[in-house]
Amino acid sequence: MNKTKLWMIVATLVCGMLLAACSADDNPAVGPTTELLNDGVWTGSGEGRSGTIVVKMTVVNHEITDIVVVSQSESSFAQEALNEMVARALQKQGLMSVEVDGVTGATLTSTGVIDAVNMAILAQPSEEAFLIFDQAVRQSLASIETYANQHLMTEGADAASLATKAGLPSSTLVATLDRYASFQKTGLDEDFGRNSTQMTAALDTPPYYAIRVKPAIHHTMGGIRVDADMHVLRTDDTPVPGLFAAGEVTGGIHGANRLGGNGVADIVVNGKIAGRGAAMICQ
Repeated sequence: MNKTKLWMIVATLVCGMLLAACSADDNPAVGPTTELLNDGVWTGSGEGRSGTIVVKMTVVNHEITDIVVVSQSESSFAQEALNEMVARALQKQGLMSVEVDGVTGATLTSTGVIDAVNMAILAQPSEEAFLIFDQAVRQSLASIETYANQHLMTEGADAASLATKAGLPSSTLVATLDRYASFQKTGLDEDFGRNSTQMTAALDTPPYYAIRVKPAIHHTMGGIRVDADMHVLRTDDTPVPGLFAAGEVTGGIHGANRLGGNGVADIVVNGKIAGRGAAMICQ
């Protein structure tokens, strides 16, 4: 069975980095990986297989308490996926990775639900979050120095001082790190179901660092139409002589949702095909 890995826009604790609360309210942490949400009812939409899926998300005491599908036009066979994704989004507080069946066609329905929940989260006054990590994580990832050299990191001797410098509620950040530390020691994440192999970083080695983050587009899937030989196609599907294209400039390669890592395969494999075709013309 083919499965499509769908990642929420807001992902947390990747490689030991912690997405910490960035609410202006100094409230106890909801969990070790949550960005505190603003209370209220928020609306978002995402494109499913048969049309737009609209949801309303209710937040009480900074927790998602309800997600209701306001409107949708999915076919009957996709209803199970629709209901399942809403339940998972509610259970995981909008912060999760899930797998759905990519053969049944429910992938688009599930993606639409995730997009709709994402948009409801992004509809809040603050669309930002913070990556929080310690010195041990910094030493383990050389790529972090790129952000340090660009002066994008805030440093604190401990969690409380980091919160003050970053403009975060101090007690919330300290409580969030303490809660994560307790889960990391027992090897069981009571909030998000992770085990010890998924929580290898203790996050207990000062100093601590914060990087402000926002969702961003890192891959494009729409563009020039090509055939199997990477010839650029006209609107009538006939090839343009001598013109080839490959990679993100092309469209239709990945369908509605790209599998992680396949962008590289697209560039390497299809780039080789396009280059070989161009070389043959020049011979």
